Amino acid sequence: MHVVNGEEREIVNMLKGFGSSEYEEKMYFTLLTIGEDKVLKITRKASVPQSKACDALDSLREKGFVELADAERPKTHRARVL
Repeated sequence: MHVVNGEEREIVNMLKGFGSSEYEEKMYFTLLTIGEDKVLKITRKASVPQSKACDALDSLREKGFVELADAERPKTHRARVL
C-alpha cells in the first residue's frame, strides 16, 4: 500500500500507473484540492482546455477516480479518495 501525502507529483505518478492522460491527472489533482465543483471551474483551476475537460472527467469516472456530486446541469464532480 502506498500512502500519498498530497504532493502533486506523487498523485500524478500514481495516476500514470493507471494509464491516465496529463489532463486527467490535472483534473483529478484539482478536484482533490478543491473538493467538488462544476466542470467550468475545475477546468479553469486545472488549466485544462475546455474541449478536453469533459472527456477527462468521463474517463476518470470510468476508472473510479471521480464521481458526480450532482448530475443536474451544470454537473458537479468530486474526487473519490482511494
